[in-house]
Amino acid sequence: MAEDSWGVPDWQVVAIHKVGGEALEMAEMLSRIPAEDDPLIASGHLEGALVHGRCLIEFLIGCRARTSSATASRRWSQSDIRPGLFLASWAPDAAMVENLEPALSKLDTLLSHLSLERVEVHERIWDPRGMADAIIKGLLVFSAHLAQSGSLLPRHLTPYLARSRELLEPLSRQWTIRPETLWLRRYADLMILVPVGESGGKVAAWRGRLQRDGLLKPSPPF
Repeated sequence: MAEDSWGVPDWQVVAIHKVGGEALEMAEMLSRIPAEDDPLIASGHLEGALVHGRCLIEFLIGCRARTSSATASRRWSQSDIRPGLFLASWAPDAAMVENLEPALSKLDTLLSHLSLERVEVHERIWDPRGMADAIIKGLLVFSAHLAQSGSLLPRHLTPYLARSRELLEPLSRQWTIRPETLWLRRYADLMILVPVGESGGKVAAWRGRLQRDGLLKPSPPF
């Protein structure tokens, strides 16, 4: 079996780089939103960041089994890159699950299939950077467990996490997230994310641009 220069199997190296890459792409996409003037591109960055975030939460704590029980066990797909591939003893502690489970539920709603829950325009205050910070913290805990086991994989993972923290640091701690169905020509969902203090002006400017481009329709086409 091929190994890297530190004696780690190549397949594990590739897999852990994919985990680190998810974290970096999440942070990179969030970091690009504040300066983006095009609402469609900004919405794409946000949606991409949330997808990467959901993947990482499911990596760390698994998916809750399909049951209403509050004590339902968590599970990972055998076809997924999962902590057990690197550390057989991995089990997220209660604090990590308590931190990340609410974010996972929120992401499942924001990134759901075509759903009536996303039809009405509404505003909610949410901090996606807080979600991202919690994910990076969870990955650092996972990396520390790897290191304690004698694994050299943290040497591959931690550079991604360090860069992700650098990208997240300048972002506002609180944003306004607006999941809105704006009835674009292609009837696509658009999510707007702006710092709370700037929400009114920037959202108005974005709406104006969409109207000028003929993309924003005032009411559903039925």
